Amino acid sequence: MPAVYLLAFVLEDVTKFRYSDIHPVMKYLFTILTVLVVQTVFAVKPCDKCDLEKVRIVNQHLDSLTYQMLTEFLCTFDNSCKNNVEYSEFSNETLFSVLEKAPNLFFQVMATRQIDNKIILKEIENPINDLINLQTVYDKTKIATTKTELKTKYLNALILAANKSGLKLKK
Repeated sequence: MPAVYLLAFVLEDVTKFRYSDIHPVMKYLFTILTVLVVQTVFAVKPCDKCDLEKVRIVNQHLDSLTYQMLTEFLCTFDNSCKNNVEYSEFSNETLFSVLEKAPNLFFQVMATRQIDNKIILKEIENPINDLINLQTVYDKTKIATTKTELKTKYLNALILAANKSGLKLKK
């Protein structure tokens, strides 16, 4: 009988050890694991600069664009893409199409994501295709419901693009 009491005492002591020493460690490990999982789930996908496939996707879905599609497209713009002629032409034309077809979504992405405004504005100021109807793009951009300051920058970029082409936009 005393051996049973001794065994019970040892087991009780082991149980106390586990709860008093291991429990806080498990709590910290669980916290660290949770943080890592959350970071992985909500991690921003790295942006592939000059990604022609992202341009194609947006160009094919101009009438049914999503926030995700447009974000992935806009982040592909980079100064390093200047040497990629196919990308430069196609992305520039697609950018103007986006402004014409989905200006509200465009400004929503530009306002909430970390997209380089300077690069996108430079693209707007320098349309590659002479067939882009800058007046239509201007009119659609003007009626977009967004922050006035951001919209004004893009409207001014369109005016500059028109001036470079020898056109005068009706405001």
